[in-house]
Amino acid sequence: MRDFLKAVYAYKRAYIFLKGNRLGSWLVWPALANLILFVGLGVGAWFTSGTIVDYFLSLWDVDLSEVWSGYVHLFLVFFARITTAFIYLKLYRYIMLILFAPILAIQAEKFQRVIYGGSEKFVFSSFIKEAKRGVVVSVRNLFMELAWTLGLLVLSFAVPILSPVFAVMIFVTESYYFGFSMLDYSWILARMSPKQSYSYIKSRRGLAVGNGMIFNLLLLVPLFGALFGPALALAAALLSLDDNAKAKSHTEVYERETIY
Repeated sequence: MRDFLKAVYAYKRAYIFLKGNRLGSWLVWPALANLILFVGLGVGAWFTSGTIVDYFLSLWDVDLSEVWSGYVHLFLVFFARITTAFIYLKLYRYIMLILFAPILAIQAEKFQRVIYGGSEKFVFSSFIKEAKRGVVVSVRNLFMELAWTLGLLVLSFAVPILSPVFAVMIFVTESYYFGFSMLDYSWILARMSPKQSYSYIKSRRGLAVGNGMIFNLLLLVPLFGALFGPALALAAALLSLDDNAKAKSHTEVYERETIY
């Protein structure tokens, strides 16, 4: 619970950090690109849900002039919209993480340089490696999350009375894997291996769940969540690490600096 609360509070620290260090210029273009992605996928999801409803109505040959058929239509529309929104948000998070991996890698390195200090030297080979790692971690987390989500959905149908419990578990699972991806960027400058990062995050699950949960809630805030949610989540992940982790990262940064 302590790690969870630390991750939640880190969003407030992230806002103060970004504003106080005048990092707005590092947010504008990524924010606009993210908004385009969010709206584009949203429009696609809306039309897709309409297509799904029309398809099922054509299969059942429903006459909408009848009263009961109108209720069936409303139910189908509601179910299709909810299901599509669920799938849309899940896909959006990972499409964003995969497509924007280069942007997130650059932002993470910039934010860490501000936090810990160090030179502004840009190393292209390191940038490519970091972006590739972000993609690999995101794809892995996507499949892990899908596996858990499908399992929990099957259980919710098998034990309907516990469906609300399984719904909460699905939300927590989504939050964990998104937060995992963001926390992994925390080790860019320290050059921590994926295996080391995985072990650390696994031991501090509360940080990942708290980070991902607030991001998911931010997406419900019109415009603001789509524009600045990813940058805030990334900065919050960097700032949510405890002092020992920060000290270790800080030391290793300067050890690595001598290599470049």
